[in-house]
Amino acid sequence: MDWLTTSPYLLSKNQLTRTVDSLESLEFQVVRVDAGELGPDLEESVLIVLSKALSFSPLGAGHWGAFSDRLWDVLTGENKQPLAILLEDFDQVLRTDFHAFVRIVHMLLSLTEDLGLKMESPTARQIEYFFVGTWPTRVTS
Repeated sequence: MDWLTTSPYLLSKNQLTRTVDSLESLEFQVVRVDAGELGPDLEESVLIVLSKALSFSPLGAGHWGAFSDRLWDVLTGENKQPLAILLEDFDQVLRTDFHAFVRIVHMLLSLTEDLGLKMESPTARQIEYFFVGTWPTRVTS
């Protein structure tokens, strides 16, 4: 997938089909999450839609602690198939609240990496996030 930048993976909408096809050919389980219509609390809303898409328990959904616990279960579970989570229309979060966008991306990536590093076994399940949207190509002043 030579069109991808380094992490965080900000994926253009026009690359979505090609990326999904490539991920599936690499035997990733692909989970597509609609992040286009979120509630006023963006962090809580993102965690709720992620929890639903990943079939997590609704108990505590919308909170980082609960999400971390469920993510640990995914990493340590018997299913070792790599997991690709595509948050579609995520550019709406950037356009709504820049701070929330940065915080959500940072928390998802660092939380997932931190949980993976805490595992004693090197056979942790691979989880990758793709943030899909129409991204600005440069900053203008």
